[in-house]
Amino acid sequence: MKTEERFQKLLTASPEQVRAIDQILSGGVPEVEEDRLIGMIKGAKFVGVSRQTLWRTIKAGRLEKVELFPGSYRIRLSDLKRIRDTRSKKSVTAVNSSSTSDYIAEVSSSSRLESSAQVLDVV
Repeated sequence: MKTEERFQKLLTASPEQVRAIDQILSGGVPEVEEDRLIGMIKGAKFVGVSRQTLWRTIKAGRLEKVELFPGSYRIRLSDLKRIRDTRSKKSVTAVNSSSTSDYIAEVSSSSRLESSAQVLDVV
């Protein structure tokens, strides 16, 4: 790529791209939150549930796992953040008498509906 092309791309870059470029130029590595994967134990701690609850939620089809290689699974940080944030908002507004697994299911299904709506809006 020629220098002129680089300058043109820099001038038309999005704010996220400019931040990533700034991090690279300052010697850092840009973080890509959406693609970051977390192990099951850390993921469970992040959300505030047990590892078993996380697995039950995955087996029920309410949370997606990523298999890196046979027997090694991770979960997307963005999915965990969405569950954690929604969980903390709801716990402040109301006392939930259902189990944590049911709660995560409720959050996951509502976000899937939102994702489906976004896809329909694009199409």
